[in-house]
This record gives sequence, C-alpha cells and structure tokens, in this order.
Amino acid sequence: MTAAELNALSARLTEAADEFSDHTSNDYLLEANTANKTIAIAALRYIESTGEYEQDWDDFAADIEDAEDEIEFFDNWLMAYMALRCKELAAAGGALSAAEQELINSLLDLVAEWEKINA
Repeated sequence: MTAAELNALSARLTEAADEFSDHTSNDYLLEANTANKTIAIAALRYIESTGEYEQDWDDFAADIEDAEDEIEFFDNWLMAYMALRCKELAAAGGALSAAEQELINSLLDLVAEWEKINA
C-alpha cells in the first residue's frame, strides 16, 4: 500500500471510530491468536494513553493475554488504533502485517454493513 492509500485508510478508520463510539454496543470479537493479541494489547495501550476512558487496564490486558478462543474488544477502539497505525506506517514507509490488513478489512466490512442497515 502506498502512503496515500494508508493515509486515506487512516482517515476512513478515524471517521468510523468516531461514529461507532456513539453506538450502544461496541463488542468486537477477535480470534485469540498471537497476532491478534499483539494488536489488541497495542490498541489497549493506545486507548489508555488518550486518557479518555477509565478502565482497569492491567486486568483488561491480562484478559487479552489469557484468552484462548476469542478476545472481546471494542470496535471503535480497534478502529482508532488501526487509524493511528496506518498514519504511522504511511509516514515511515512501512507496511501493514497480514493480521492488521485482515482486521482492517473486517472492520471496514462492519462499517459497510452498518451503513447499509442505516441507509
């Protein structure tokens, strides 16, 4: 992906994160594999750094690390973190991992489904 494509993806994910933060249900399930656990922990640390939410961050991180089948997370948090990740990679000339790309595709599918239902 080019830097321009990553920046466009970042903008789309930022917009979606803002929209989805107003939803009453933000549950999002990730397969509990090593790559997704790494992404979820990074997303959790990013959201923690914003200071916008009060959570027991260490317990949340432990739940992610201990998950065996699925990781229960928040879609808007994943969208916000992946937007940041795309922006960082665009600036650094980096590339998304396969797991990151798969997650982004899934999140964008969720957004498209939501928009279709609410059109």
